[in-house]
Amino acid sequence: MTGVRPRRASDKQLDLLAALQEVESDATGTRTYERYNWQAKQAVLQWIMAATDPNLIAVVCERVDDLVTVRRDNVTFRQLKTRDRGSWTAKLVCSEGYGIDSLSLSFLSAQRSPLEEYARYELMLEGAPGQGKDTIEFFADPSSANSDLKSRIRSNGLTSAQCSRFLSRLSIRPYQPTRRDIDSRAIRVMMSIWPQLTGPECETLYEALLTSASNAQSSRMSPWAVRSKLSDLMLDSTQDVGDDPFEFQVLSAEKLFRIVPPTAGEPLGDWMSRGRAISDMSNLELKLRWARADSETILRAATLRARADVQLKELLASQRDAVAQLETLAGSLLGVAHAASREIGRRAGTDPGAYSRVGSVVMDHLLSRPSDMNALDRDGLFADVESIVGFLCILSDECRFAWRAS
Repeated sequence: MTGVRPRRASDKQLDLLAALQEVESDATGTRTYERYNWQAKQAVLQWIMAATDPNLIAVVCERVDDLVTVRRDNVTFRQLKTRDRGSWTAKLVCSEGYGIDSLSLSFLSAQRSPLEEYARYELMLEGAPGQGKDTIEFFADPSSANSDLKSRIRSNGLTSAQCSRFLSRLSIRPYQPTRRDIDSRAIRVMMSIWPQLTGPECETLYEALLTSASNAQSSRMSPWAVRSKLSDLMLDSTQDVGDDPFEFQVLSAEKLFRIVPPTAGEPLGDWMSRGRAISDMSNLELKLRWARADSETILRAATLRARADVQLKELLASQRDAVAQLETLAGSLLGVAHAASREIGRRAGTDPGAYSRVGSVVMDHLLSRPSDMNALDRDGLFADVESIVGFLCILSDECRFAWRAS
């Protein structure tokens, strides 16, 4: 056996992998997953528009059609189609399983509902269309469909009149970003909406939004929704948890608002107005989110506020001079807090990390200085530094402190 190299286990593993590579494989499962994931990413692209478009109410996943976009003035049913090779033609998209058949059935369903007046229909296609005359004309104006195309559409159960009405409300959008390019497209759009985010921050936000969209596609309750349900149950154990999957299929403007930061340069007043219109957040939570505080800080602030509120009520009930003393403390406390937020704002260029989470930094700064905080409370109104900062949270809830300099 001299001169023969012993066969190692790793060599055998490599041989088996090499042999496996040569075996013919059906990539249907991989392509199906890619298409499913592409739809979720398209949902994110539609959903994030709610950050700048007050008329966009929600994007609904896998309900009637692949996506349904609900605006204040219309509802758009969307079919999303991918293609591995070749181009799209008018005849192909009117064939069974290529989108228009499903949209025509949605049209019939909408005819029997209050949505009929508001419904629109859209076919979104990955990649390019063909250059044939019939295709170019039909994609530009579906109502110009020739007799063959109309016959294909009527075969789905539409009358001639219904077919004409459906085509007048149909639009076809080719050149959708490919499965390979859609992530970069989404990141570019997000960075245009939130240019204050760093690349890694934008990617983390995109992952969070994509998780929510994927959960909506499968009607799964997302982690934040689970937490919200549990919090609601803690406050009212008699309420119904709810098991309608539709609730989990909806990507609403409110859900987006709870995940994303303010848009670049969005004034506090606009942020507060938007938040009050679509959510039940307190003034304190809205201000902390405007100041880019993290979820841990927001939860801590709510806890400190509740603790201080108990002491505040006891003070007002037991001390005659409490109102004047509290106002004196409020003036001193607000002065220190405003100074801290302004200082962090001045350091934005040299310490962008602190400014990117200024609400959390201000909170940590104040809590880390118990001696200074206790010195402000010359009348000994509150028990400790946490209660004093809790009082600041009450003042913030009363719109007297925003946690970030404007």
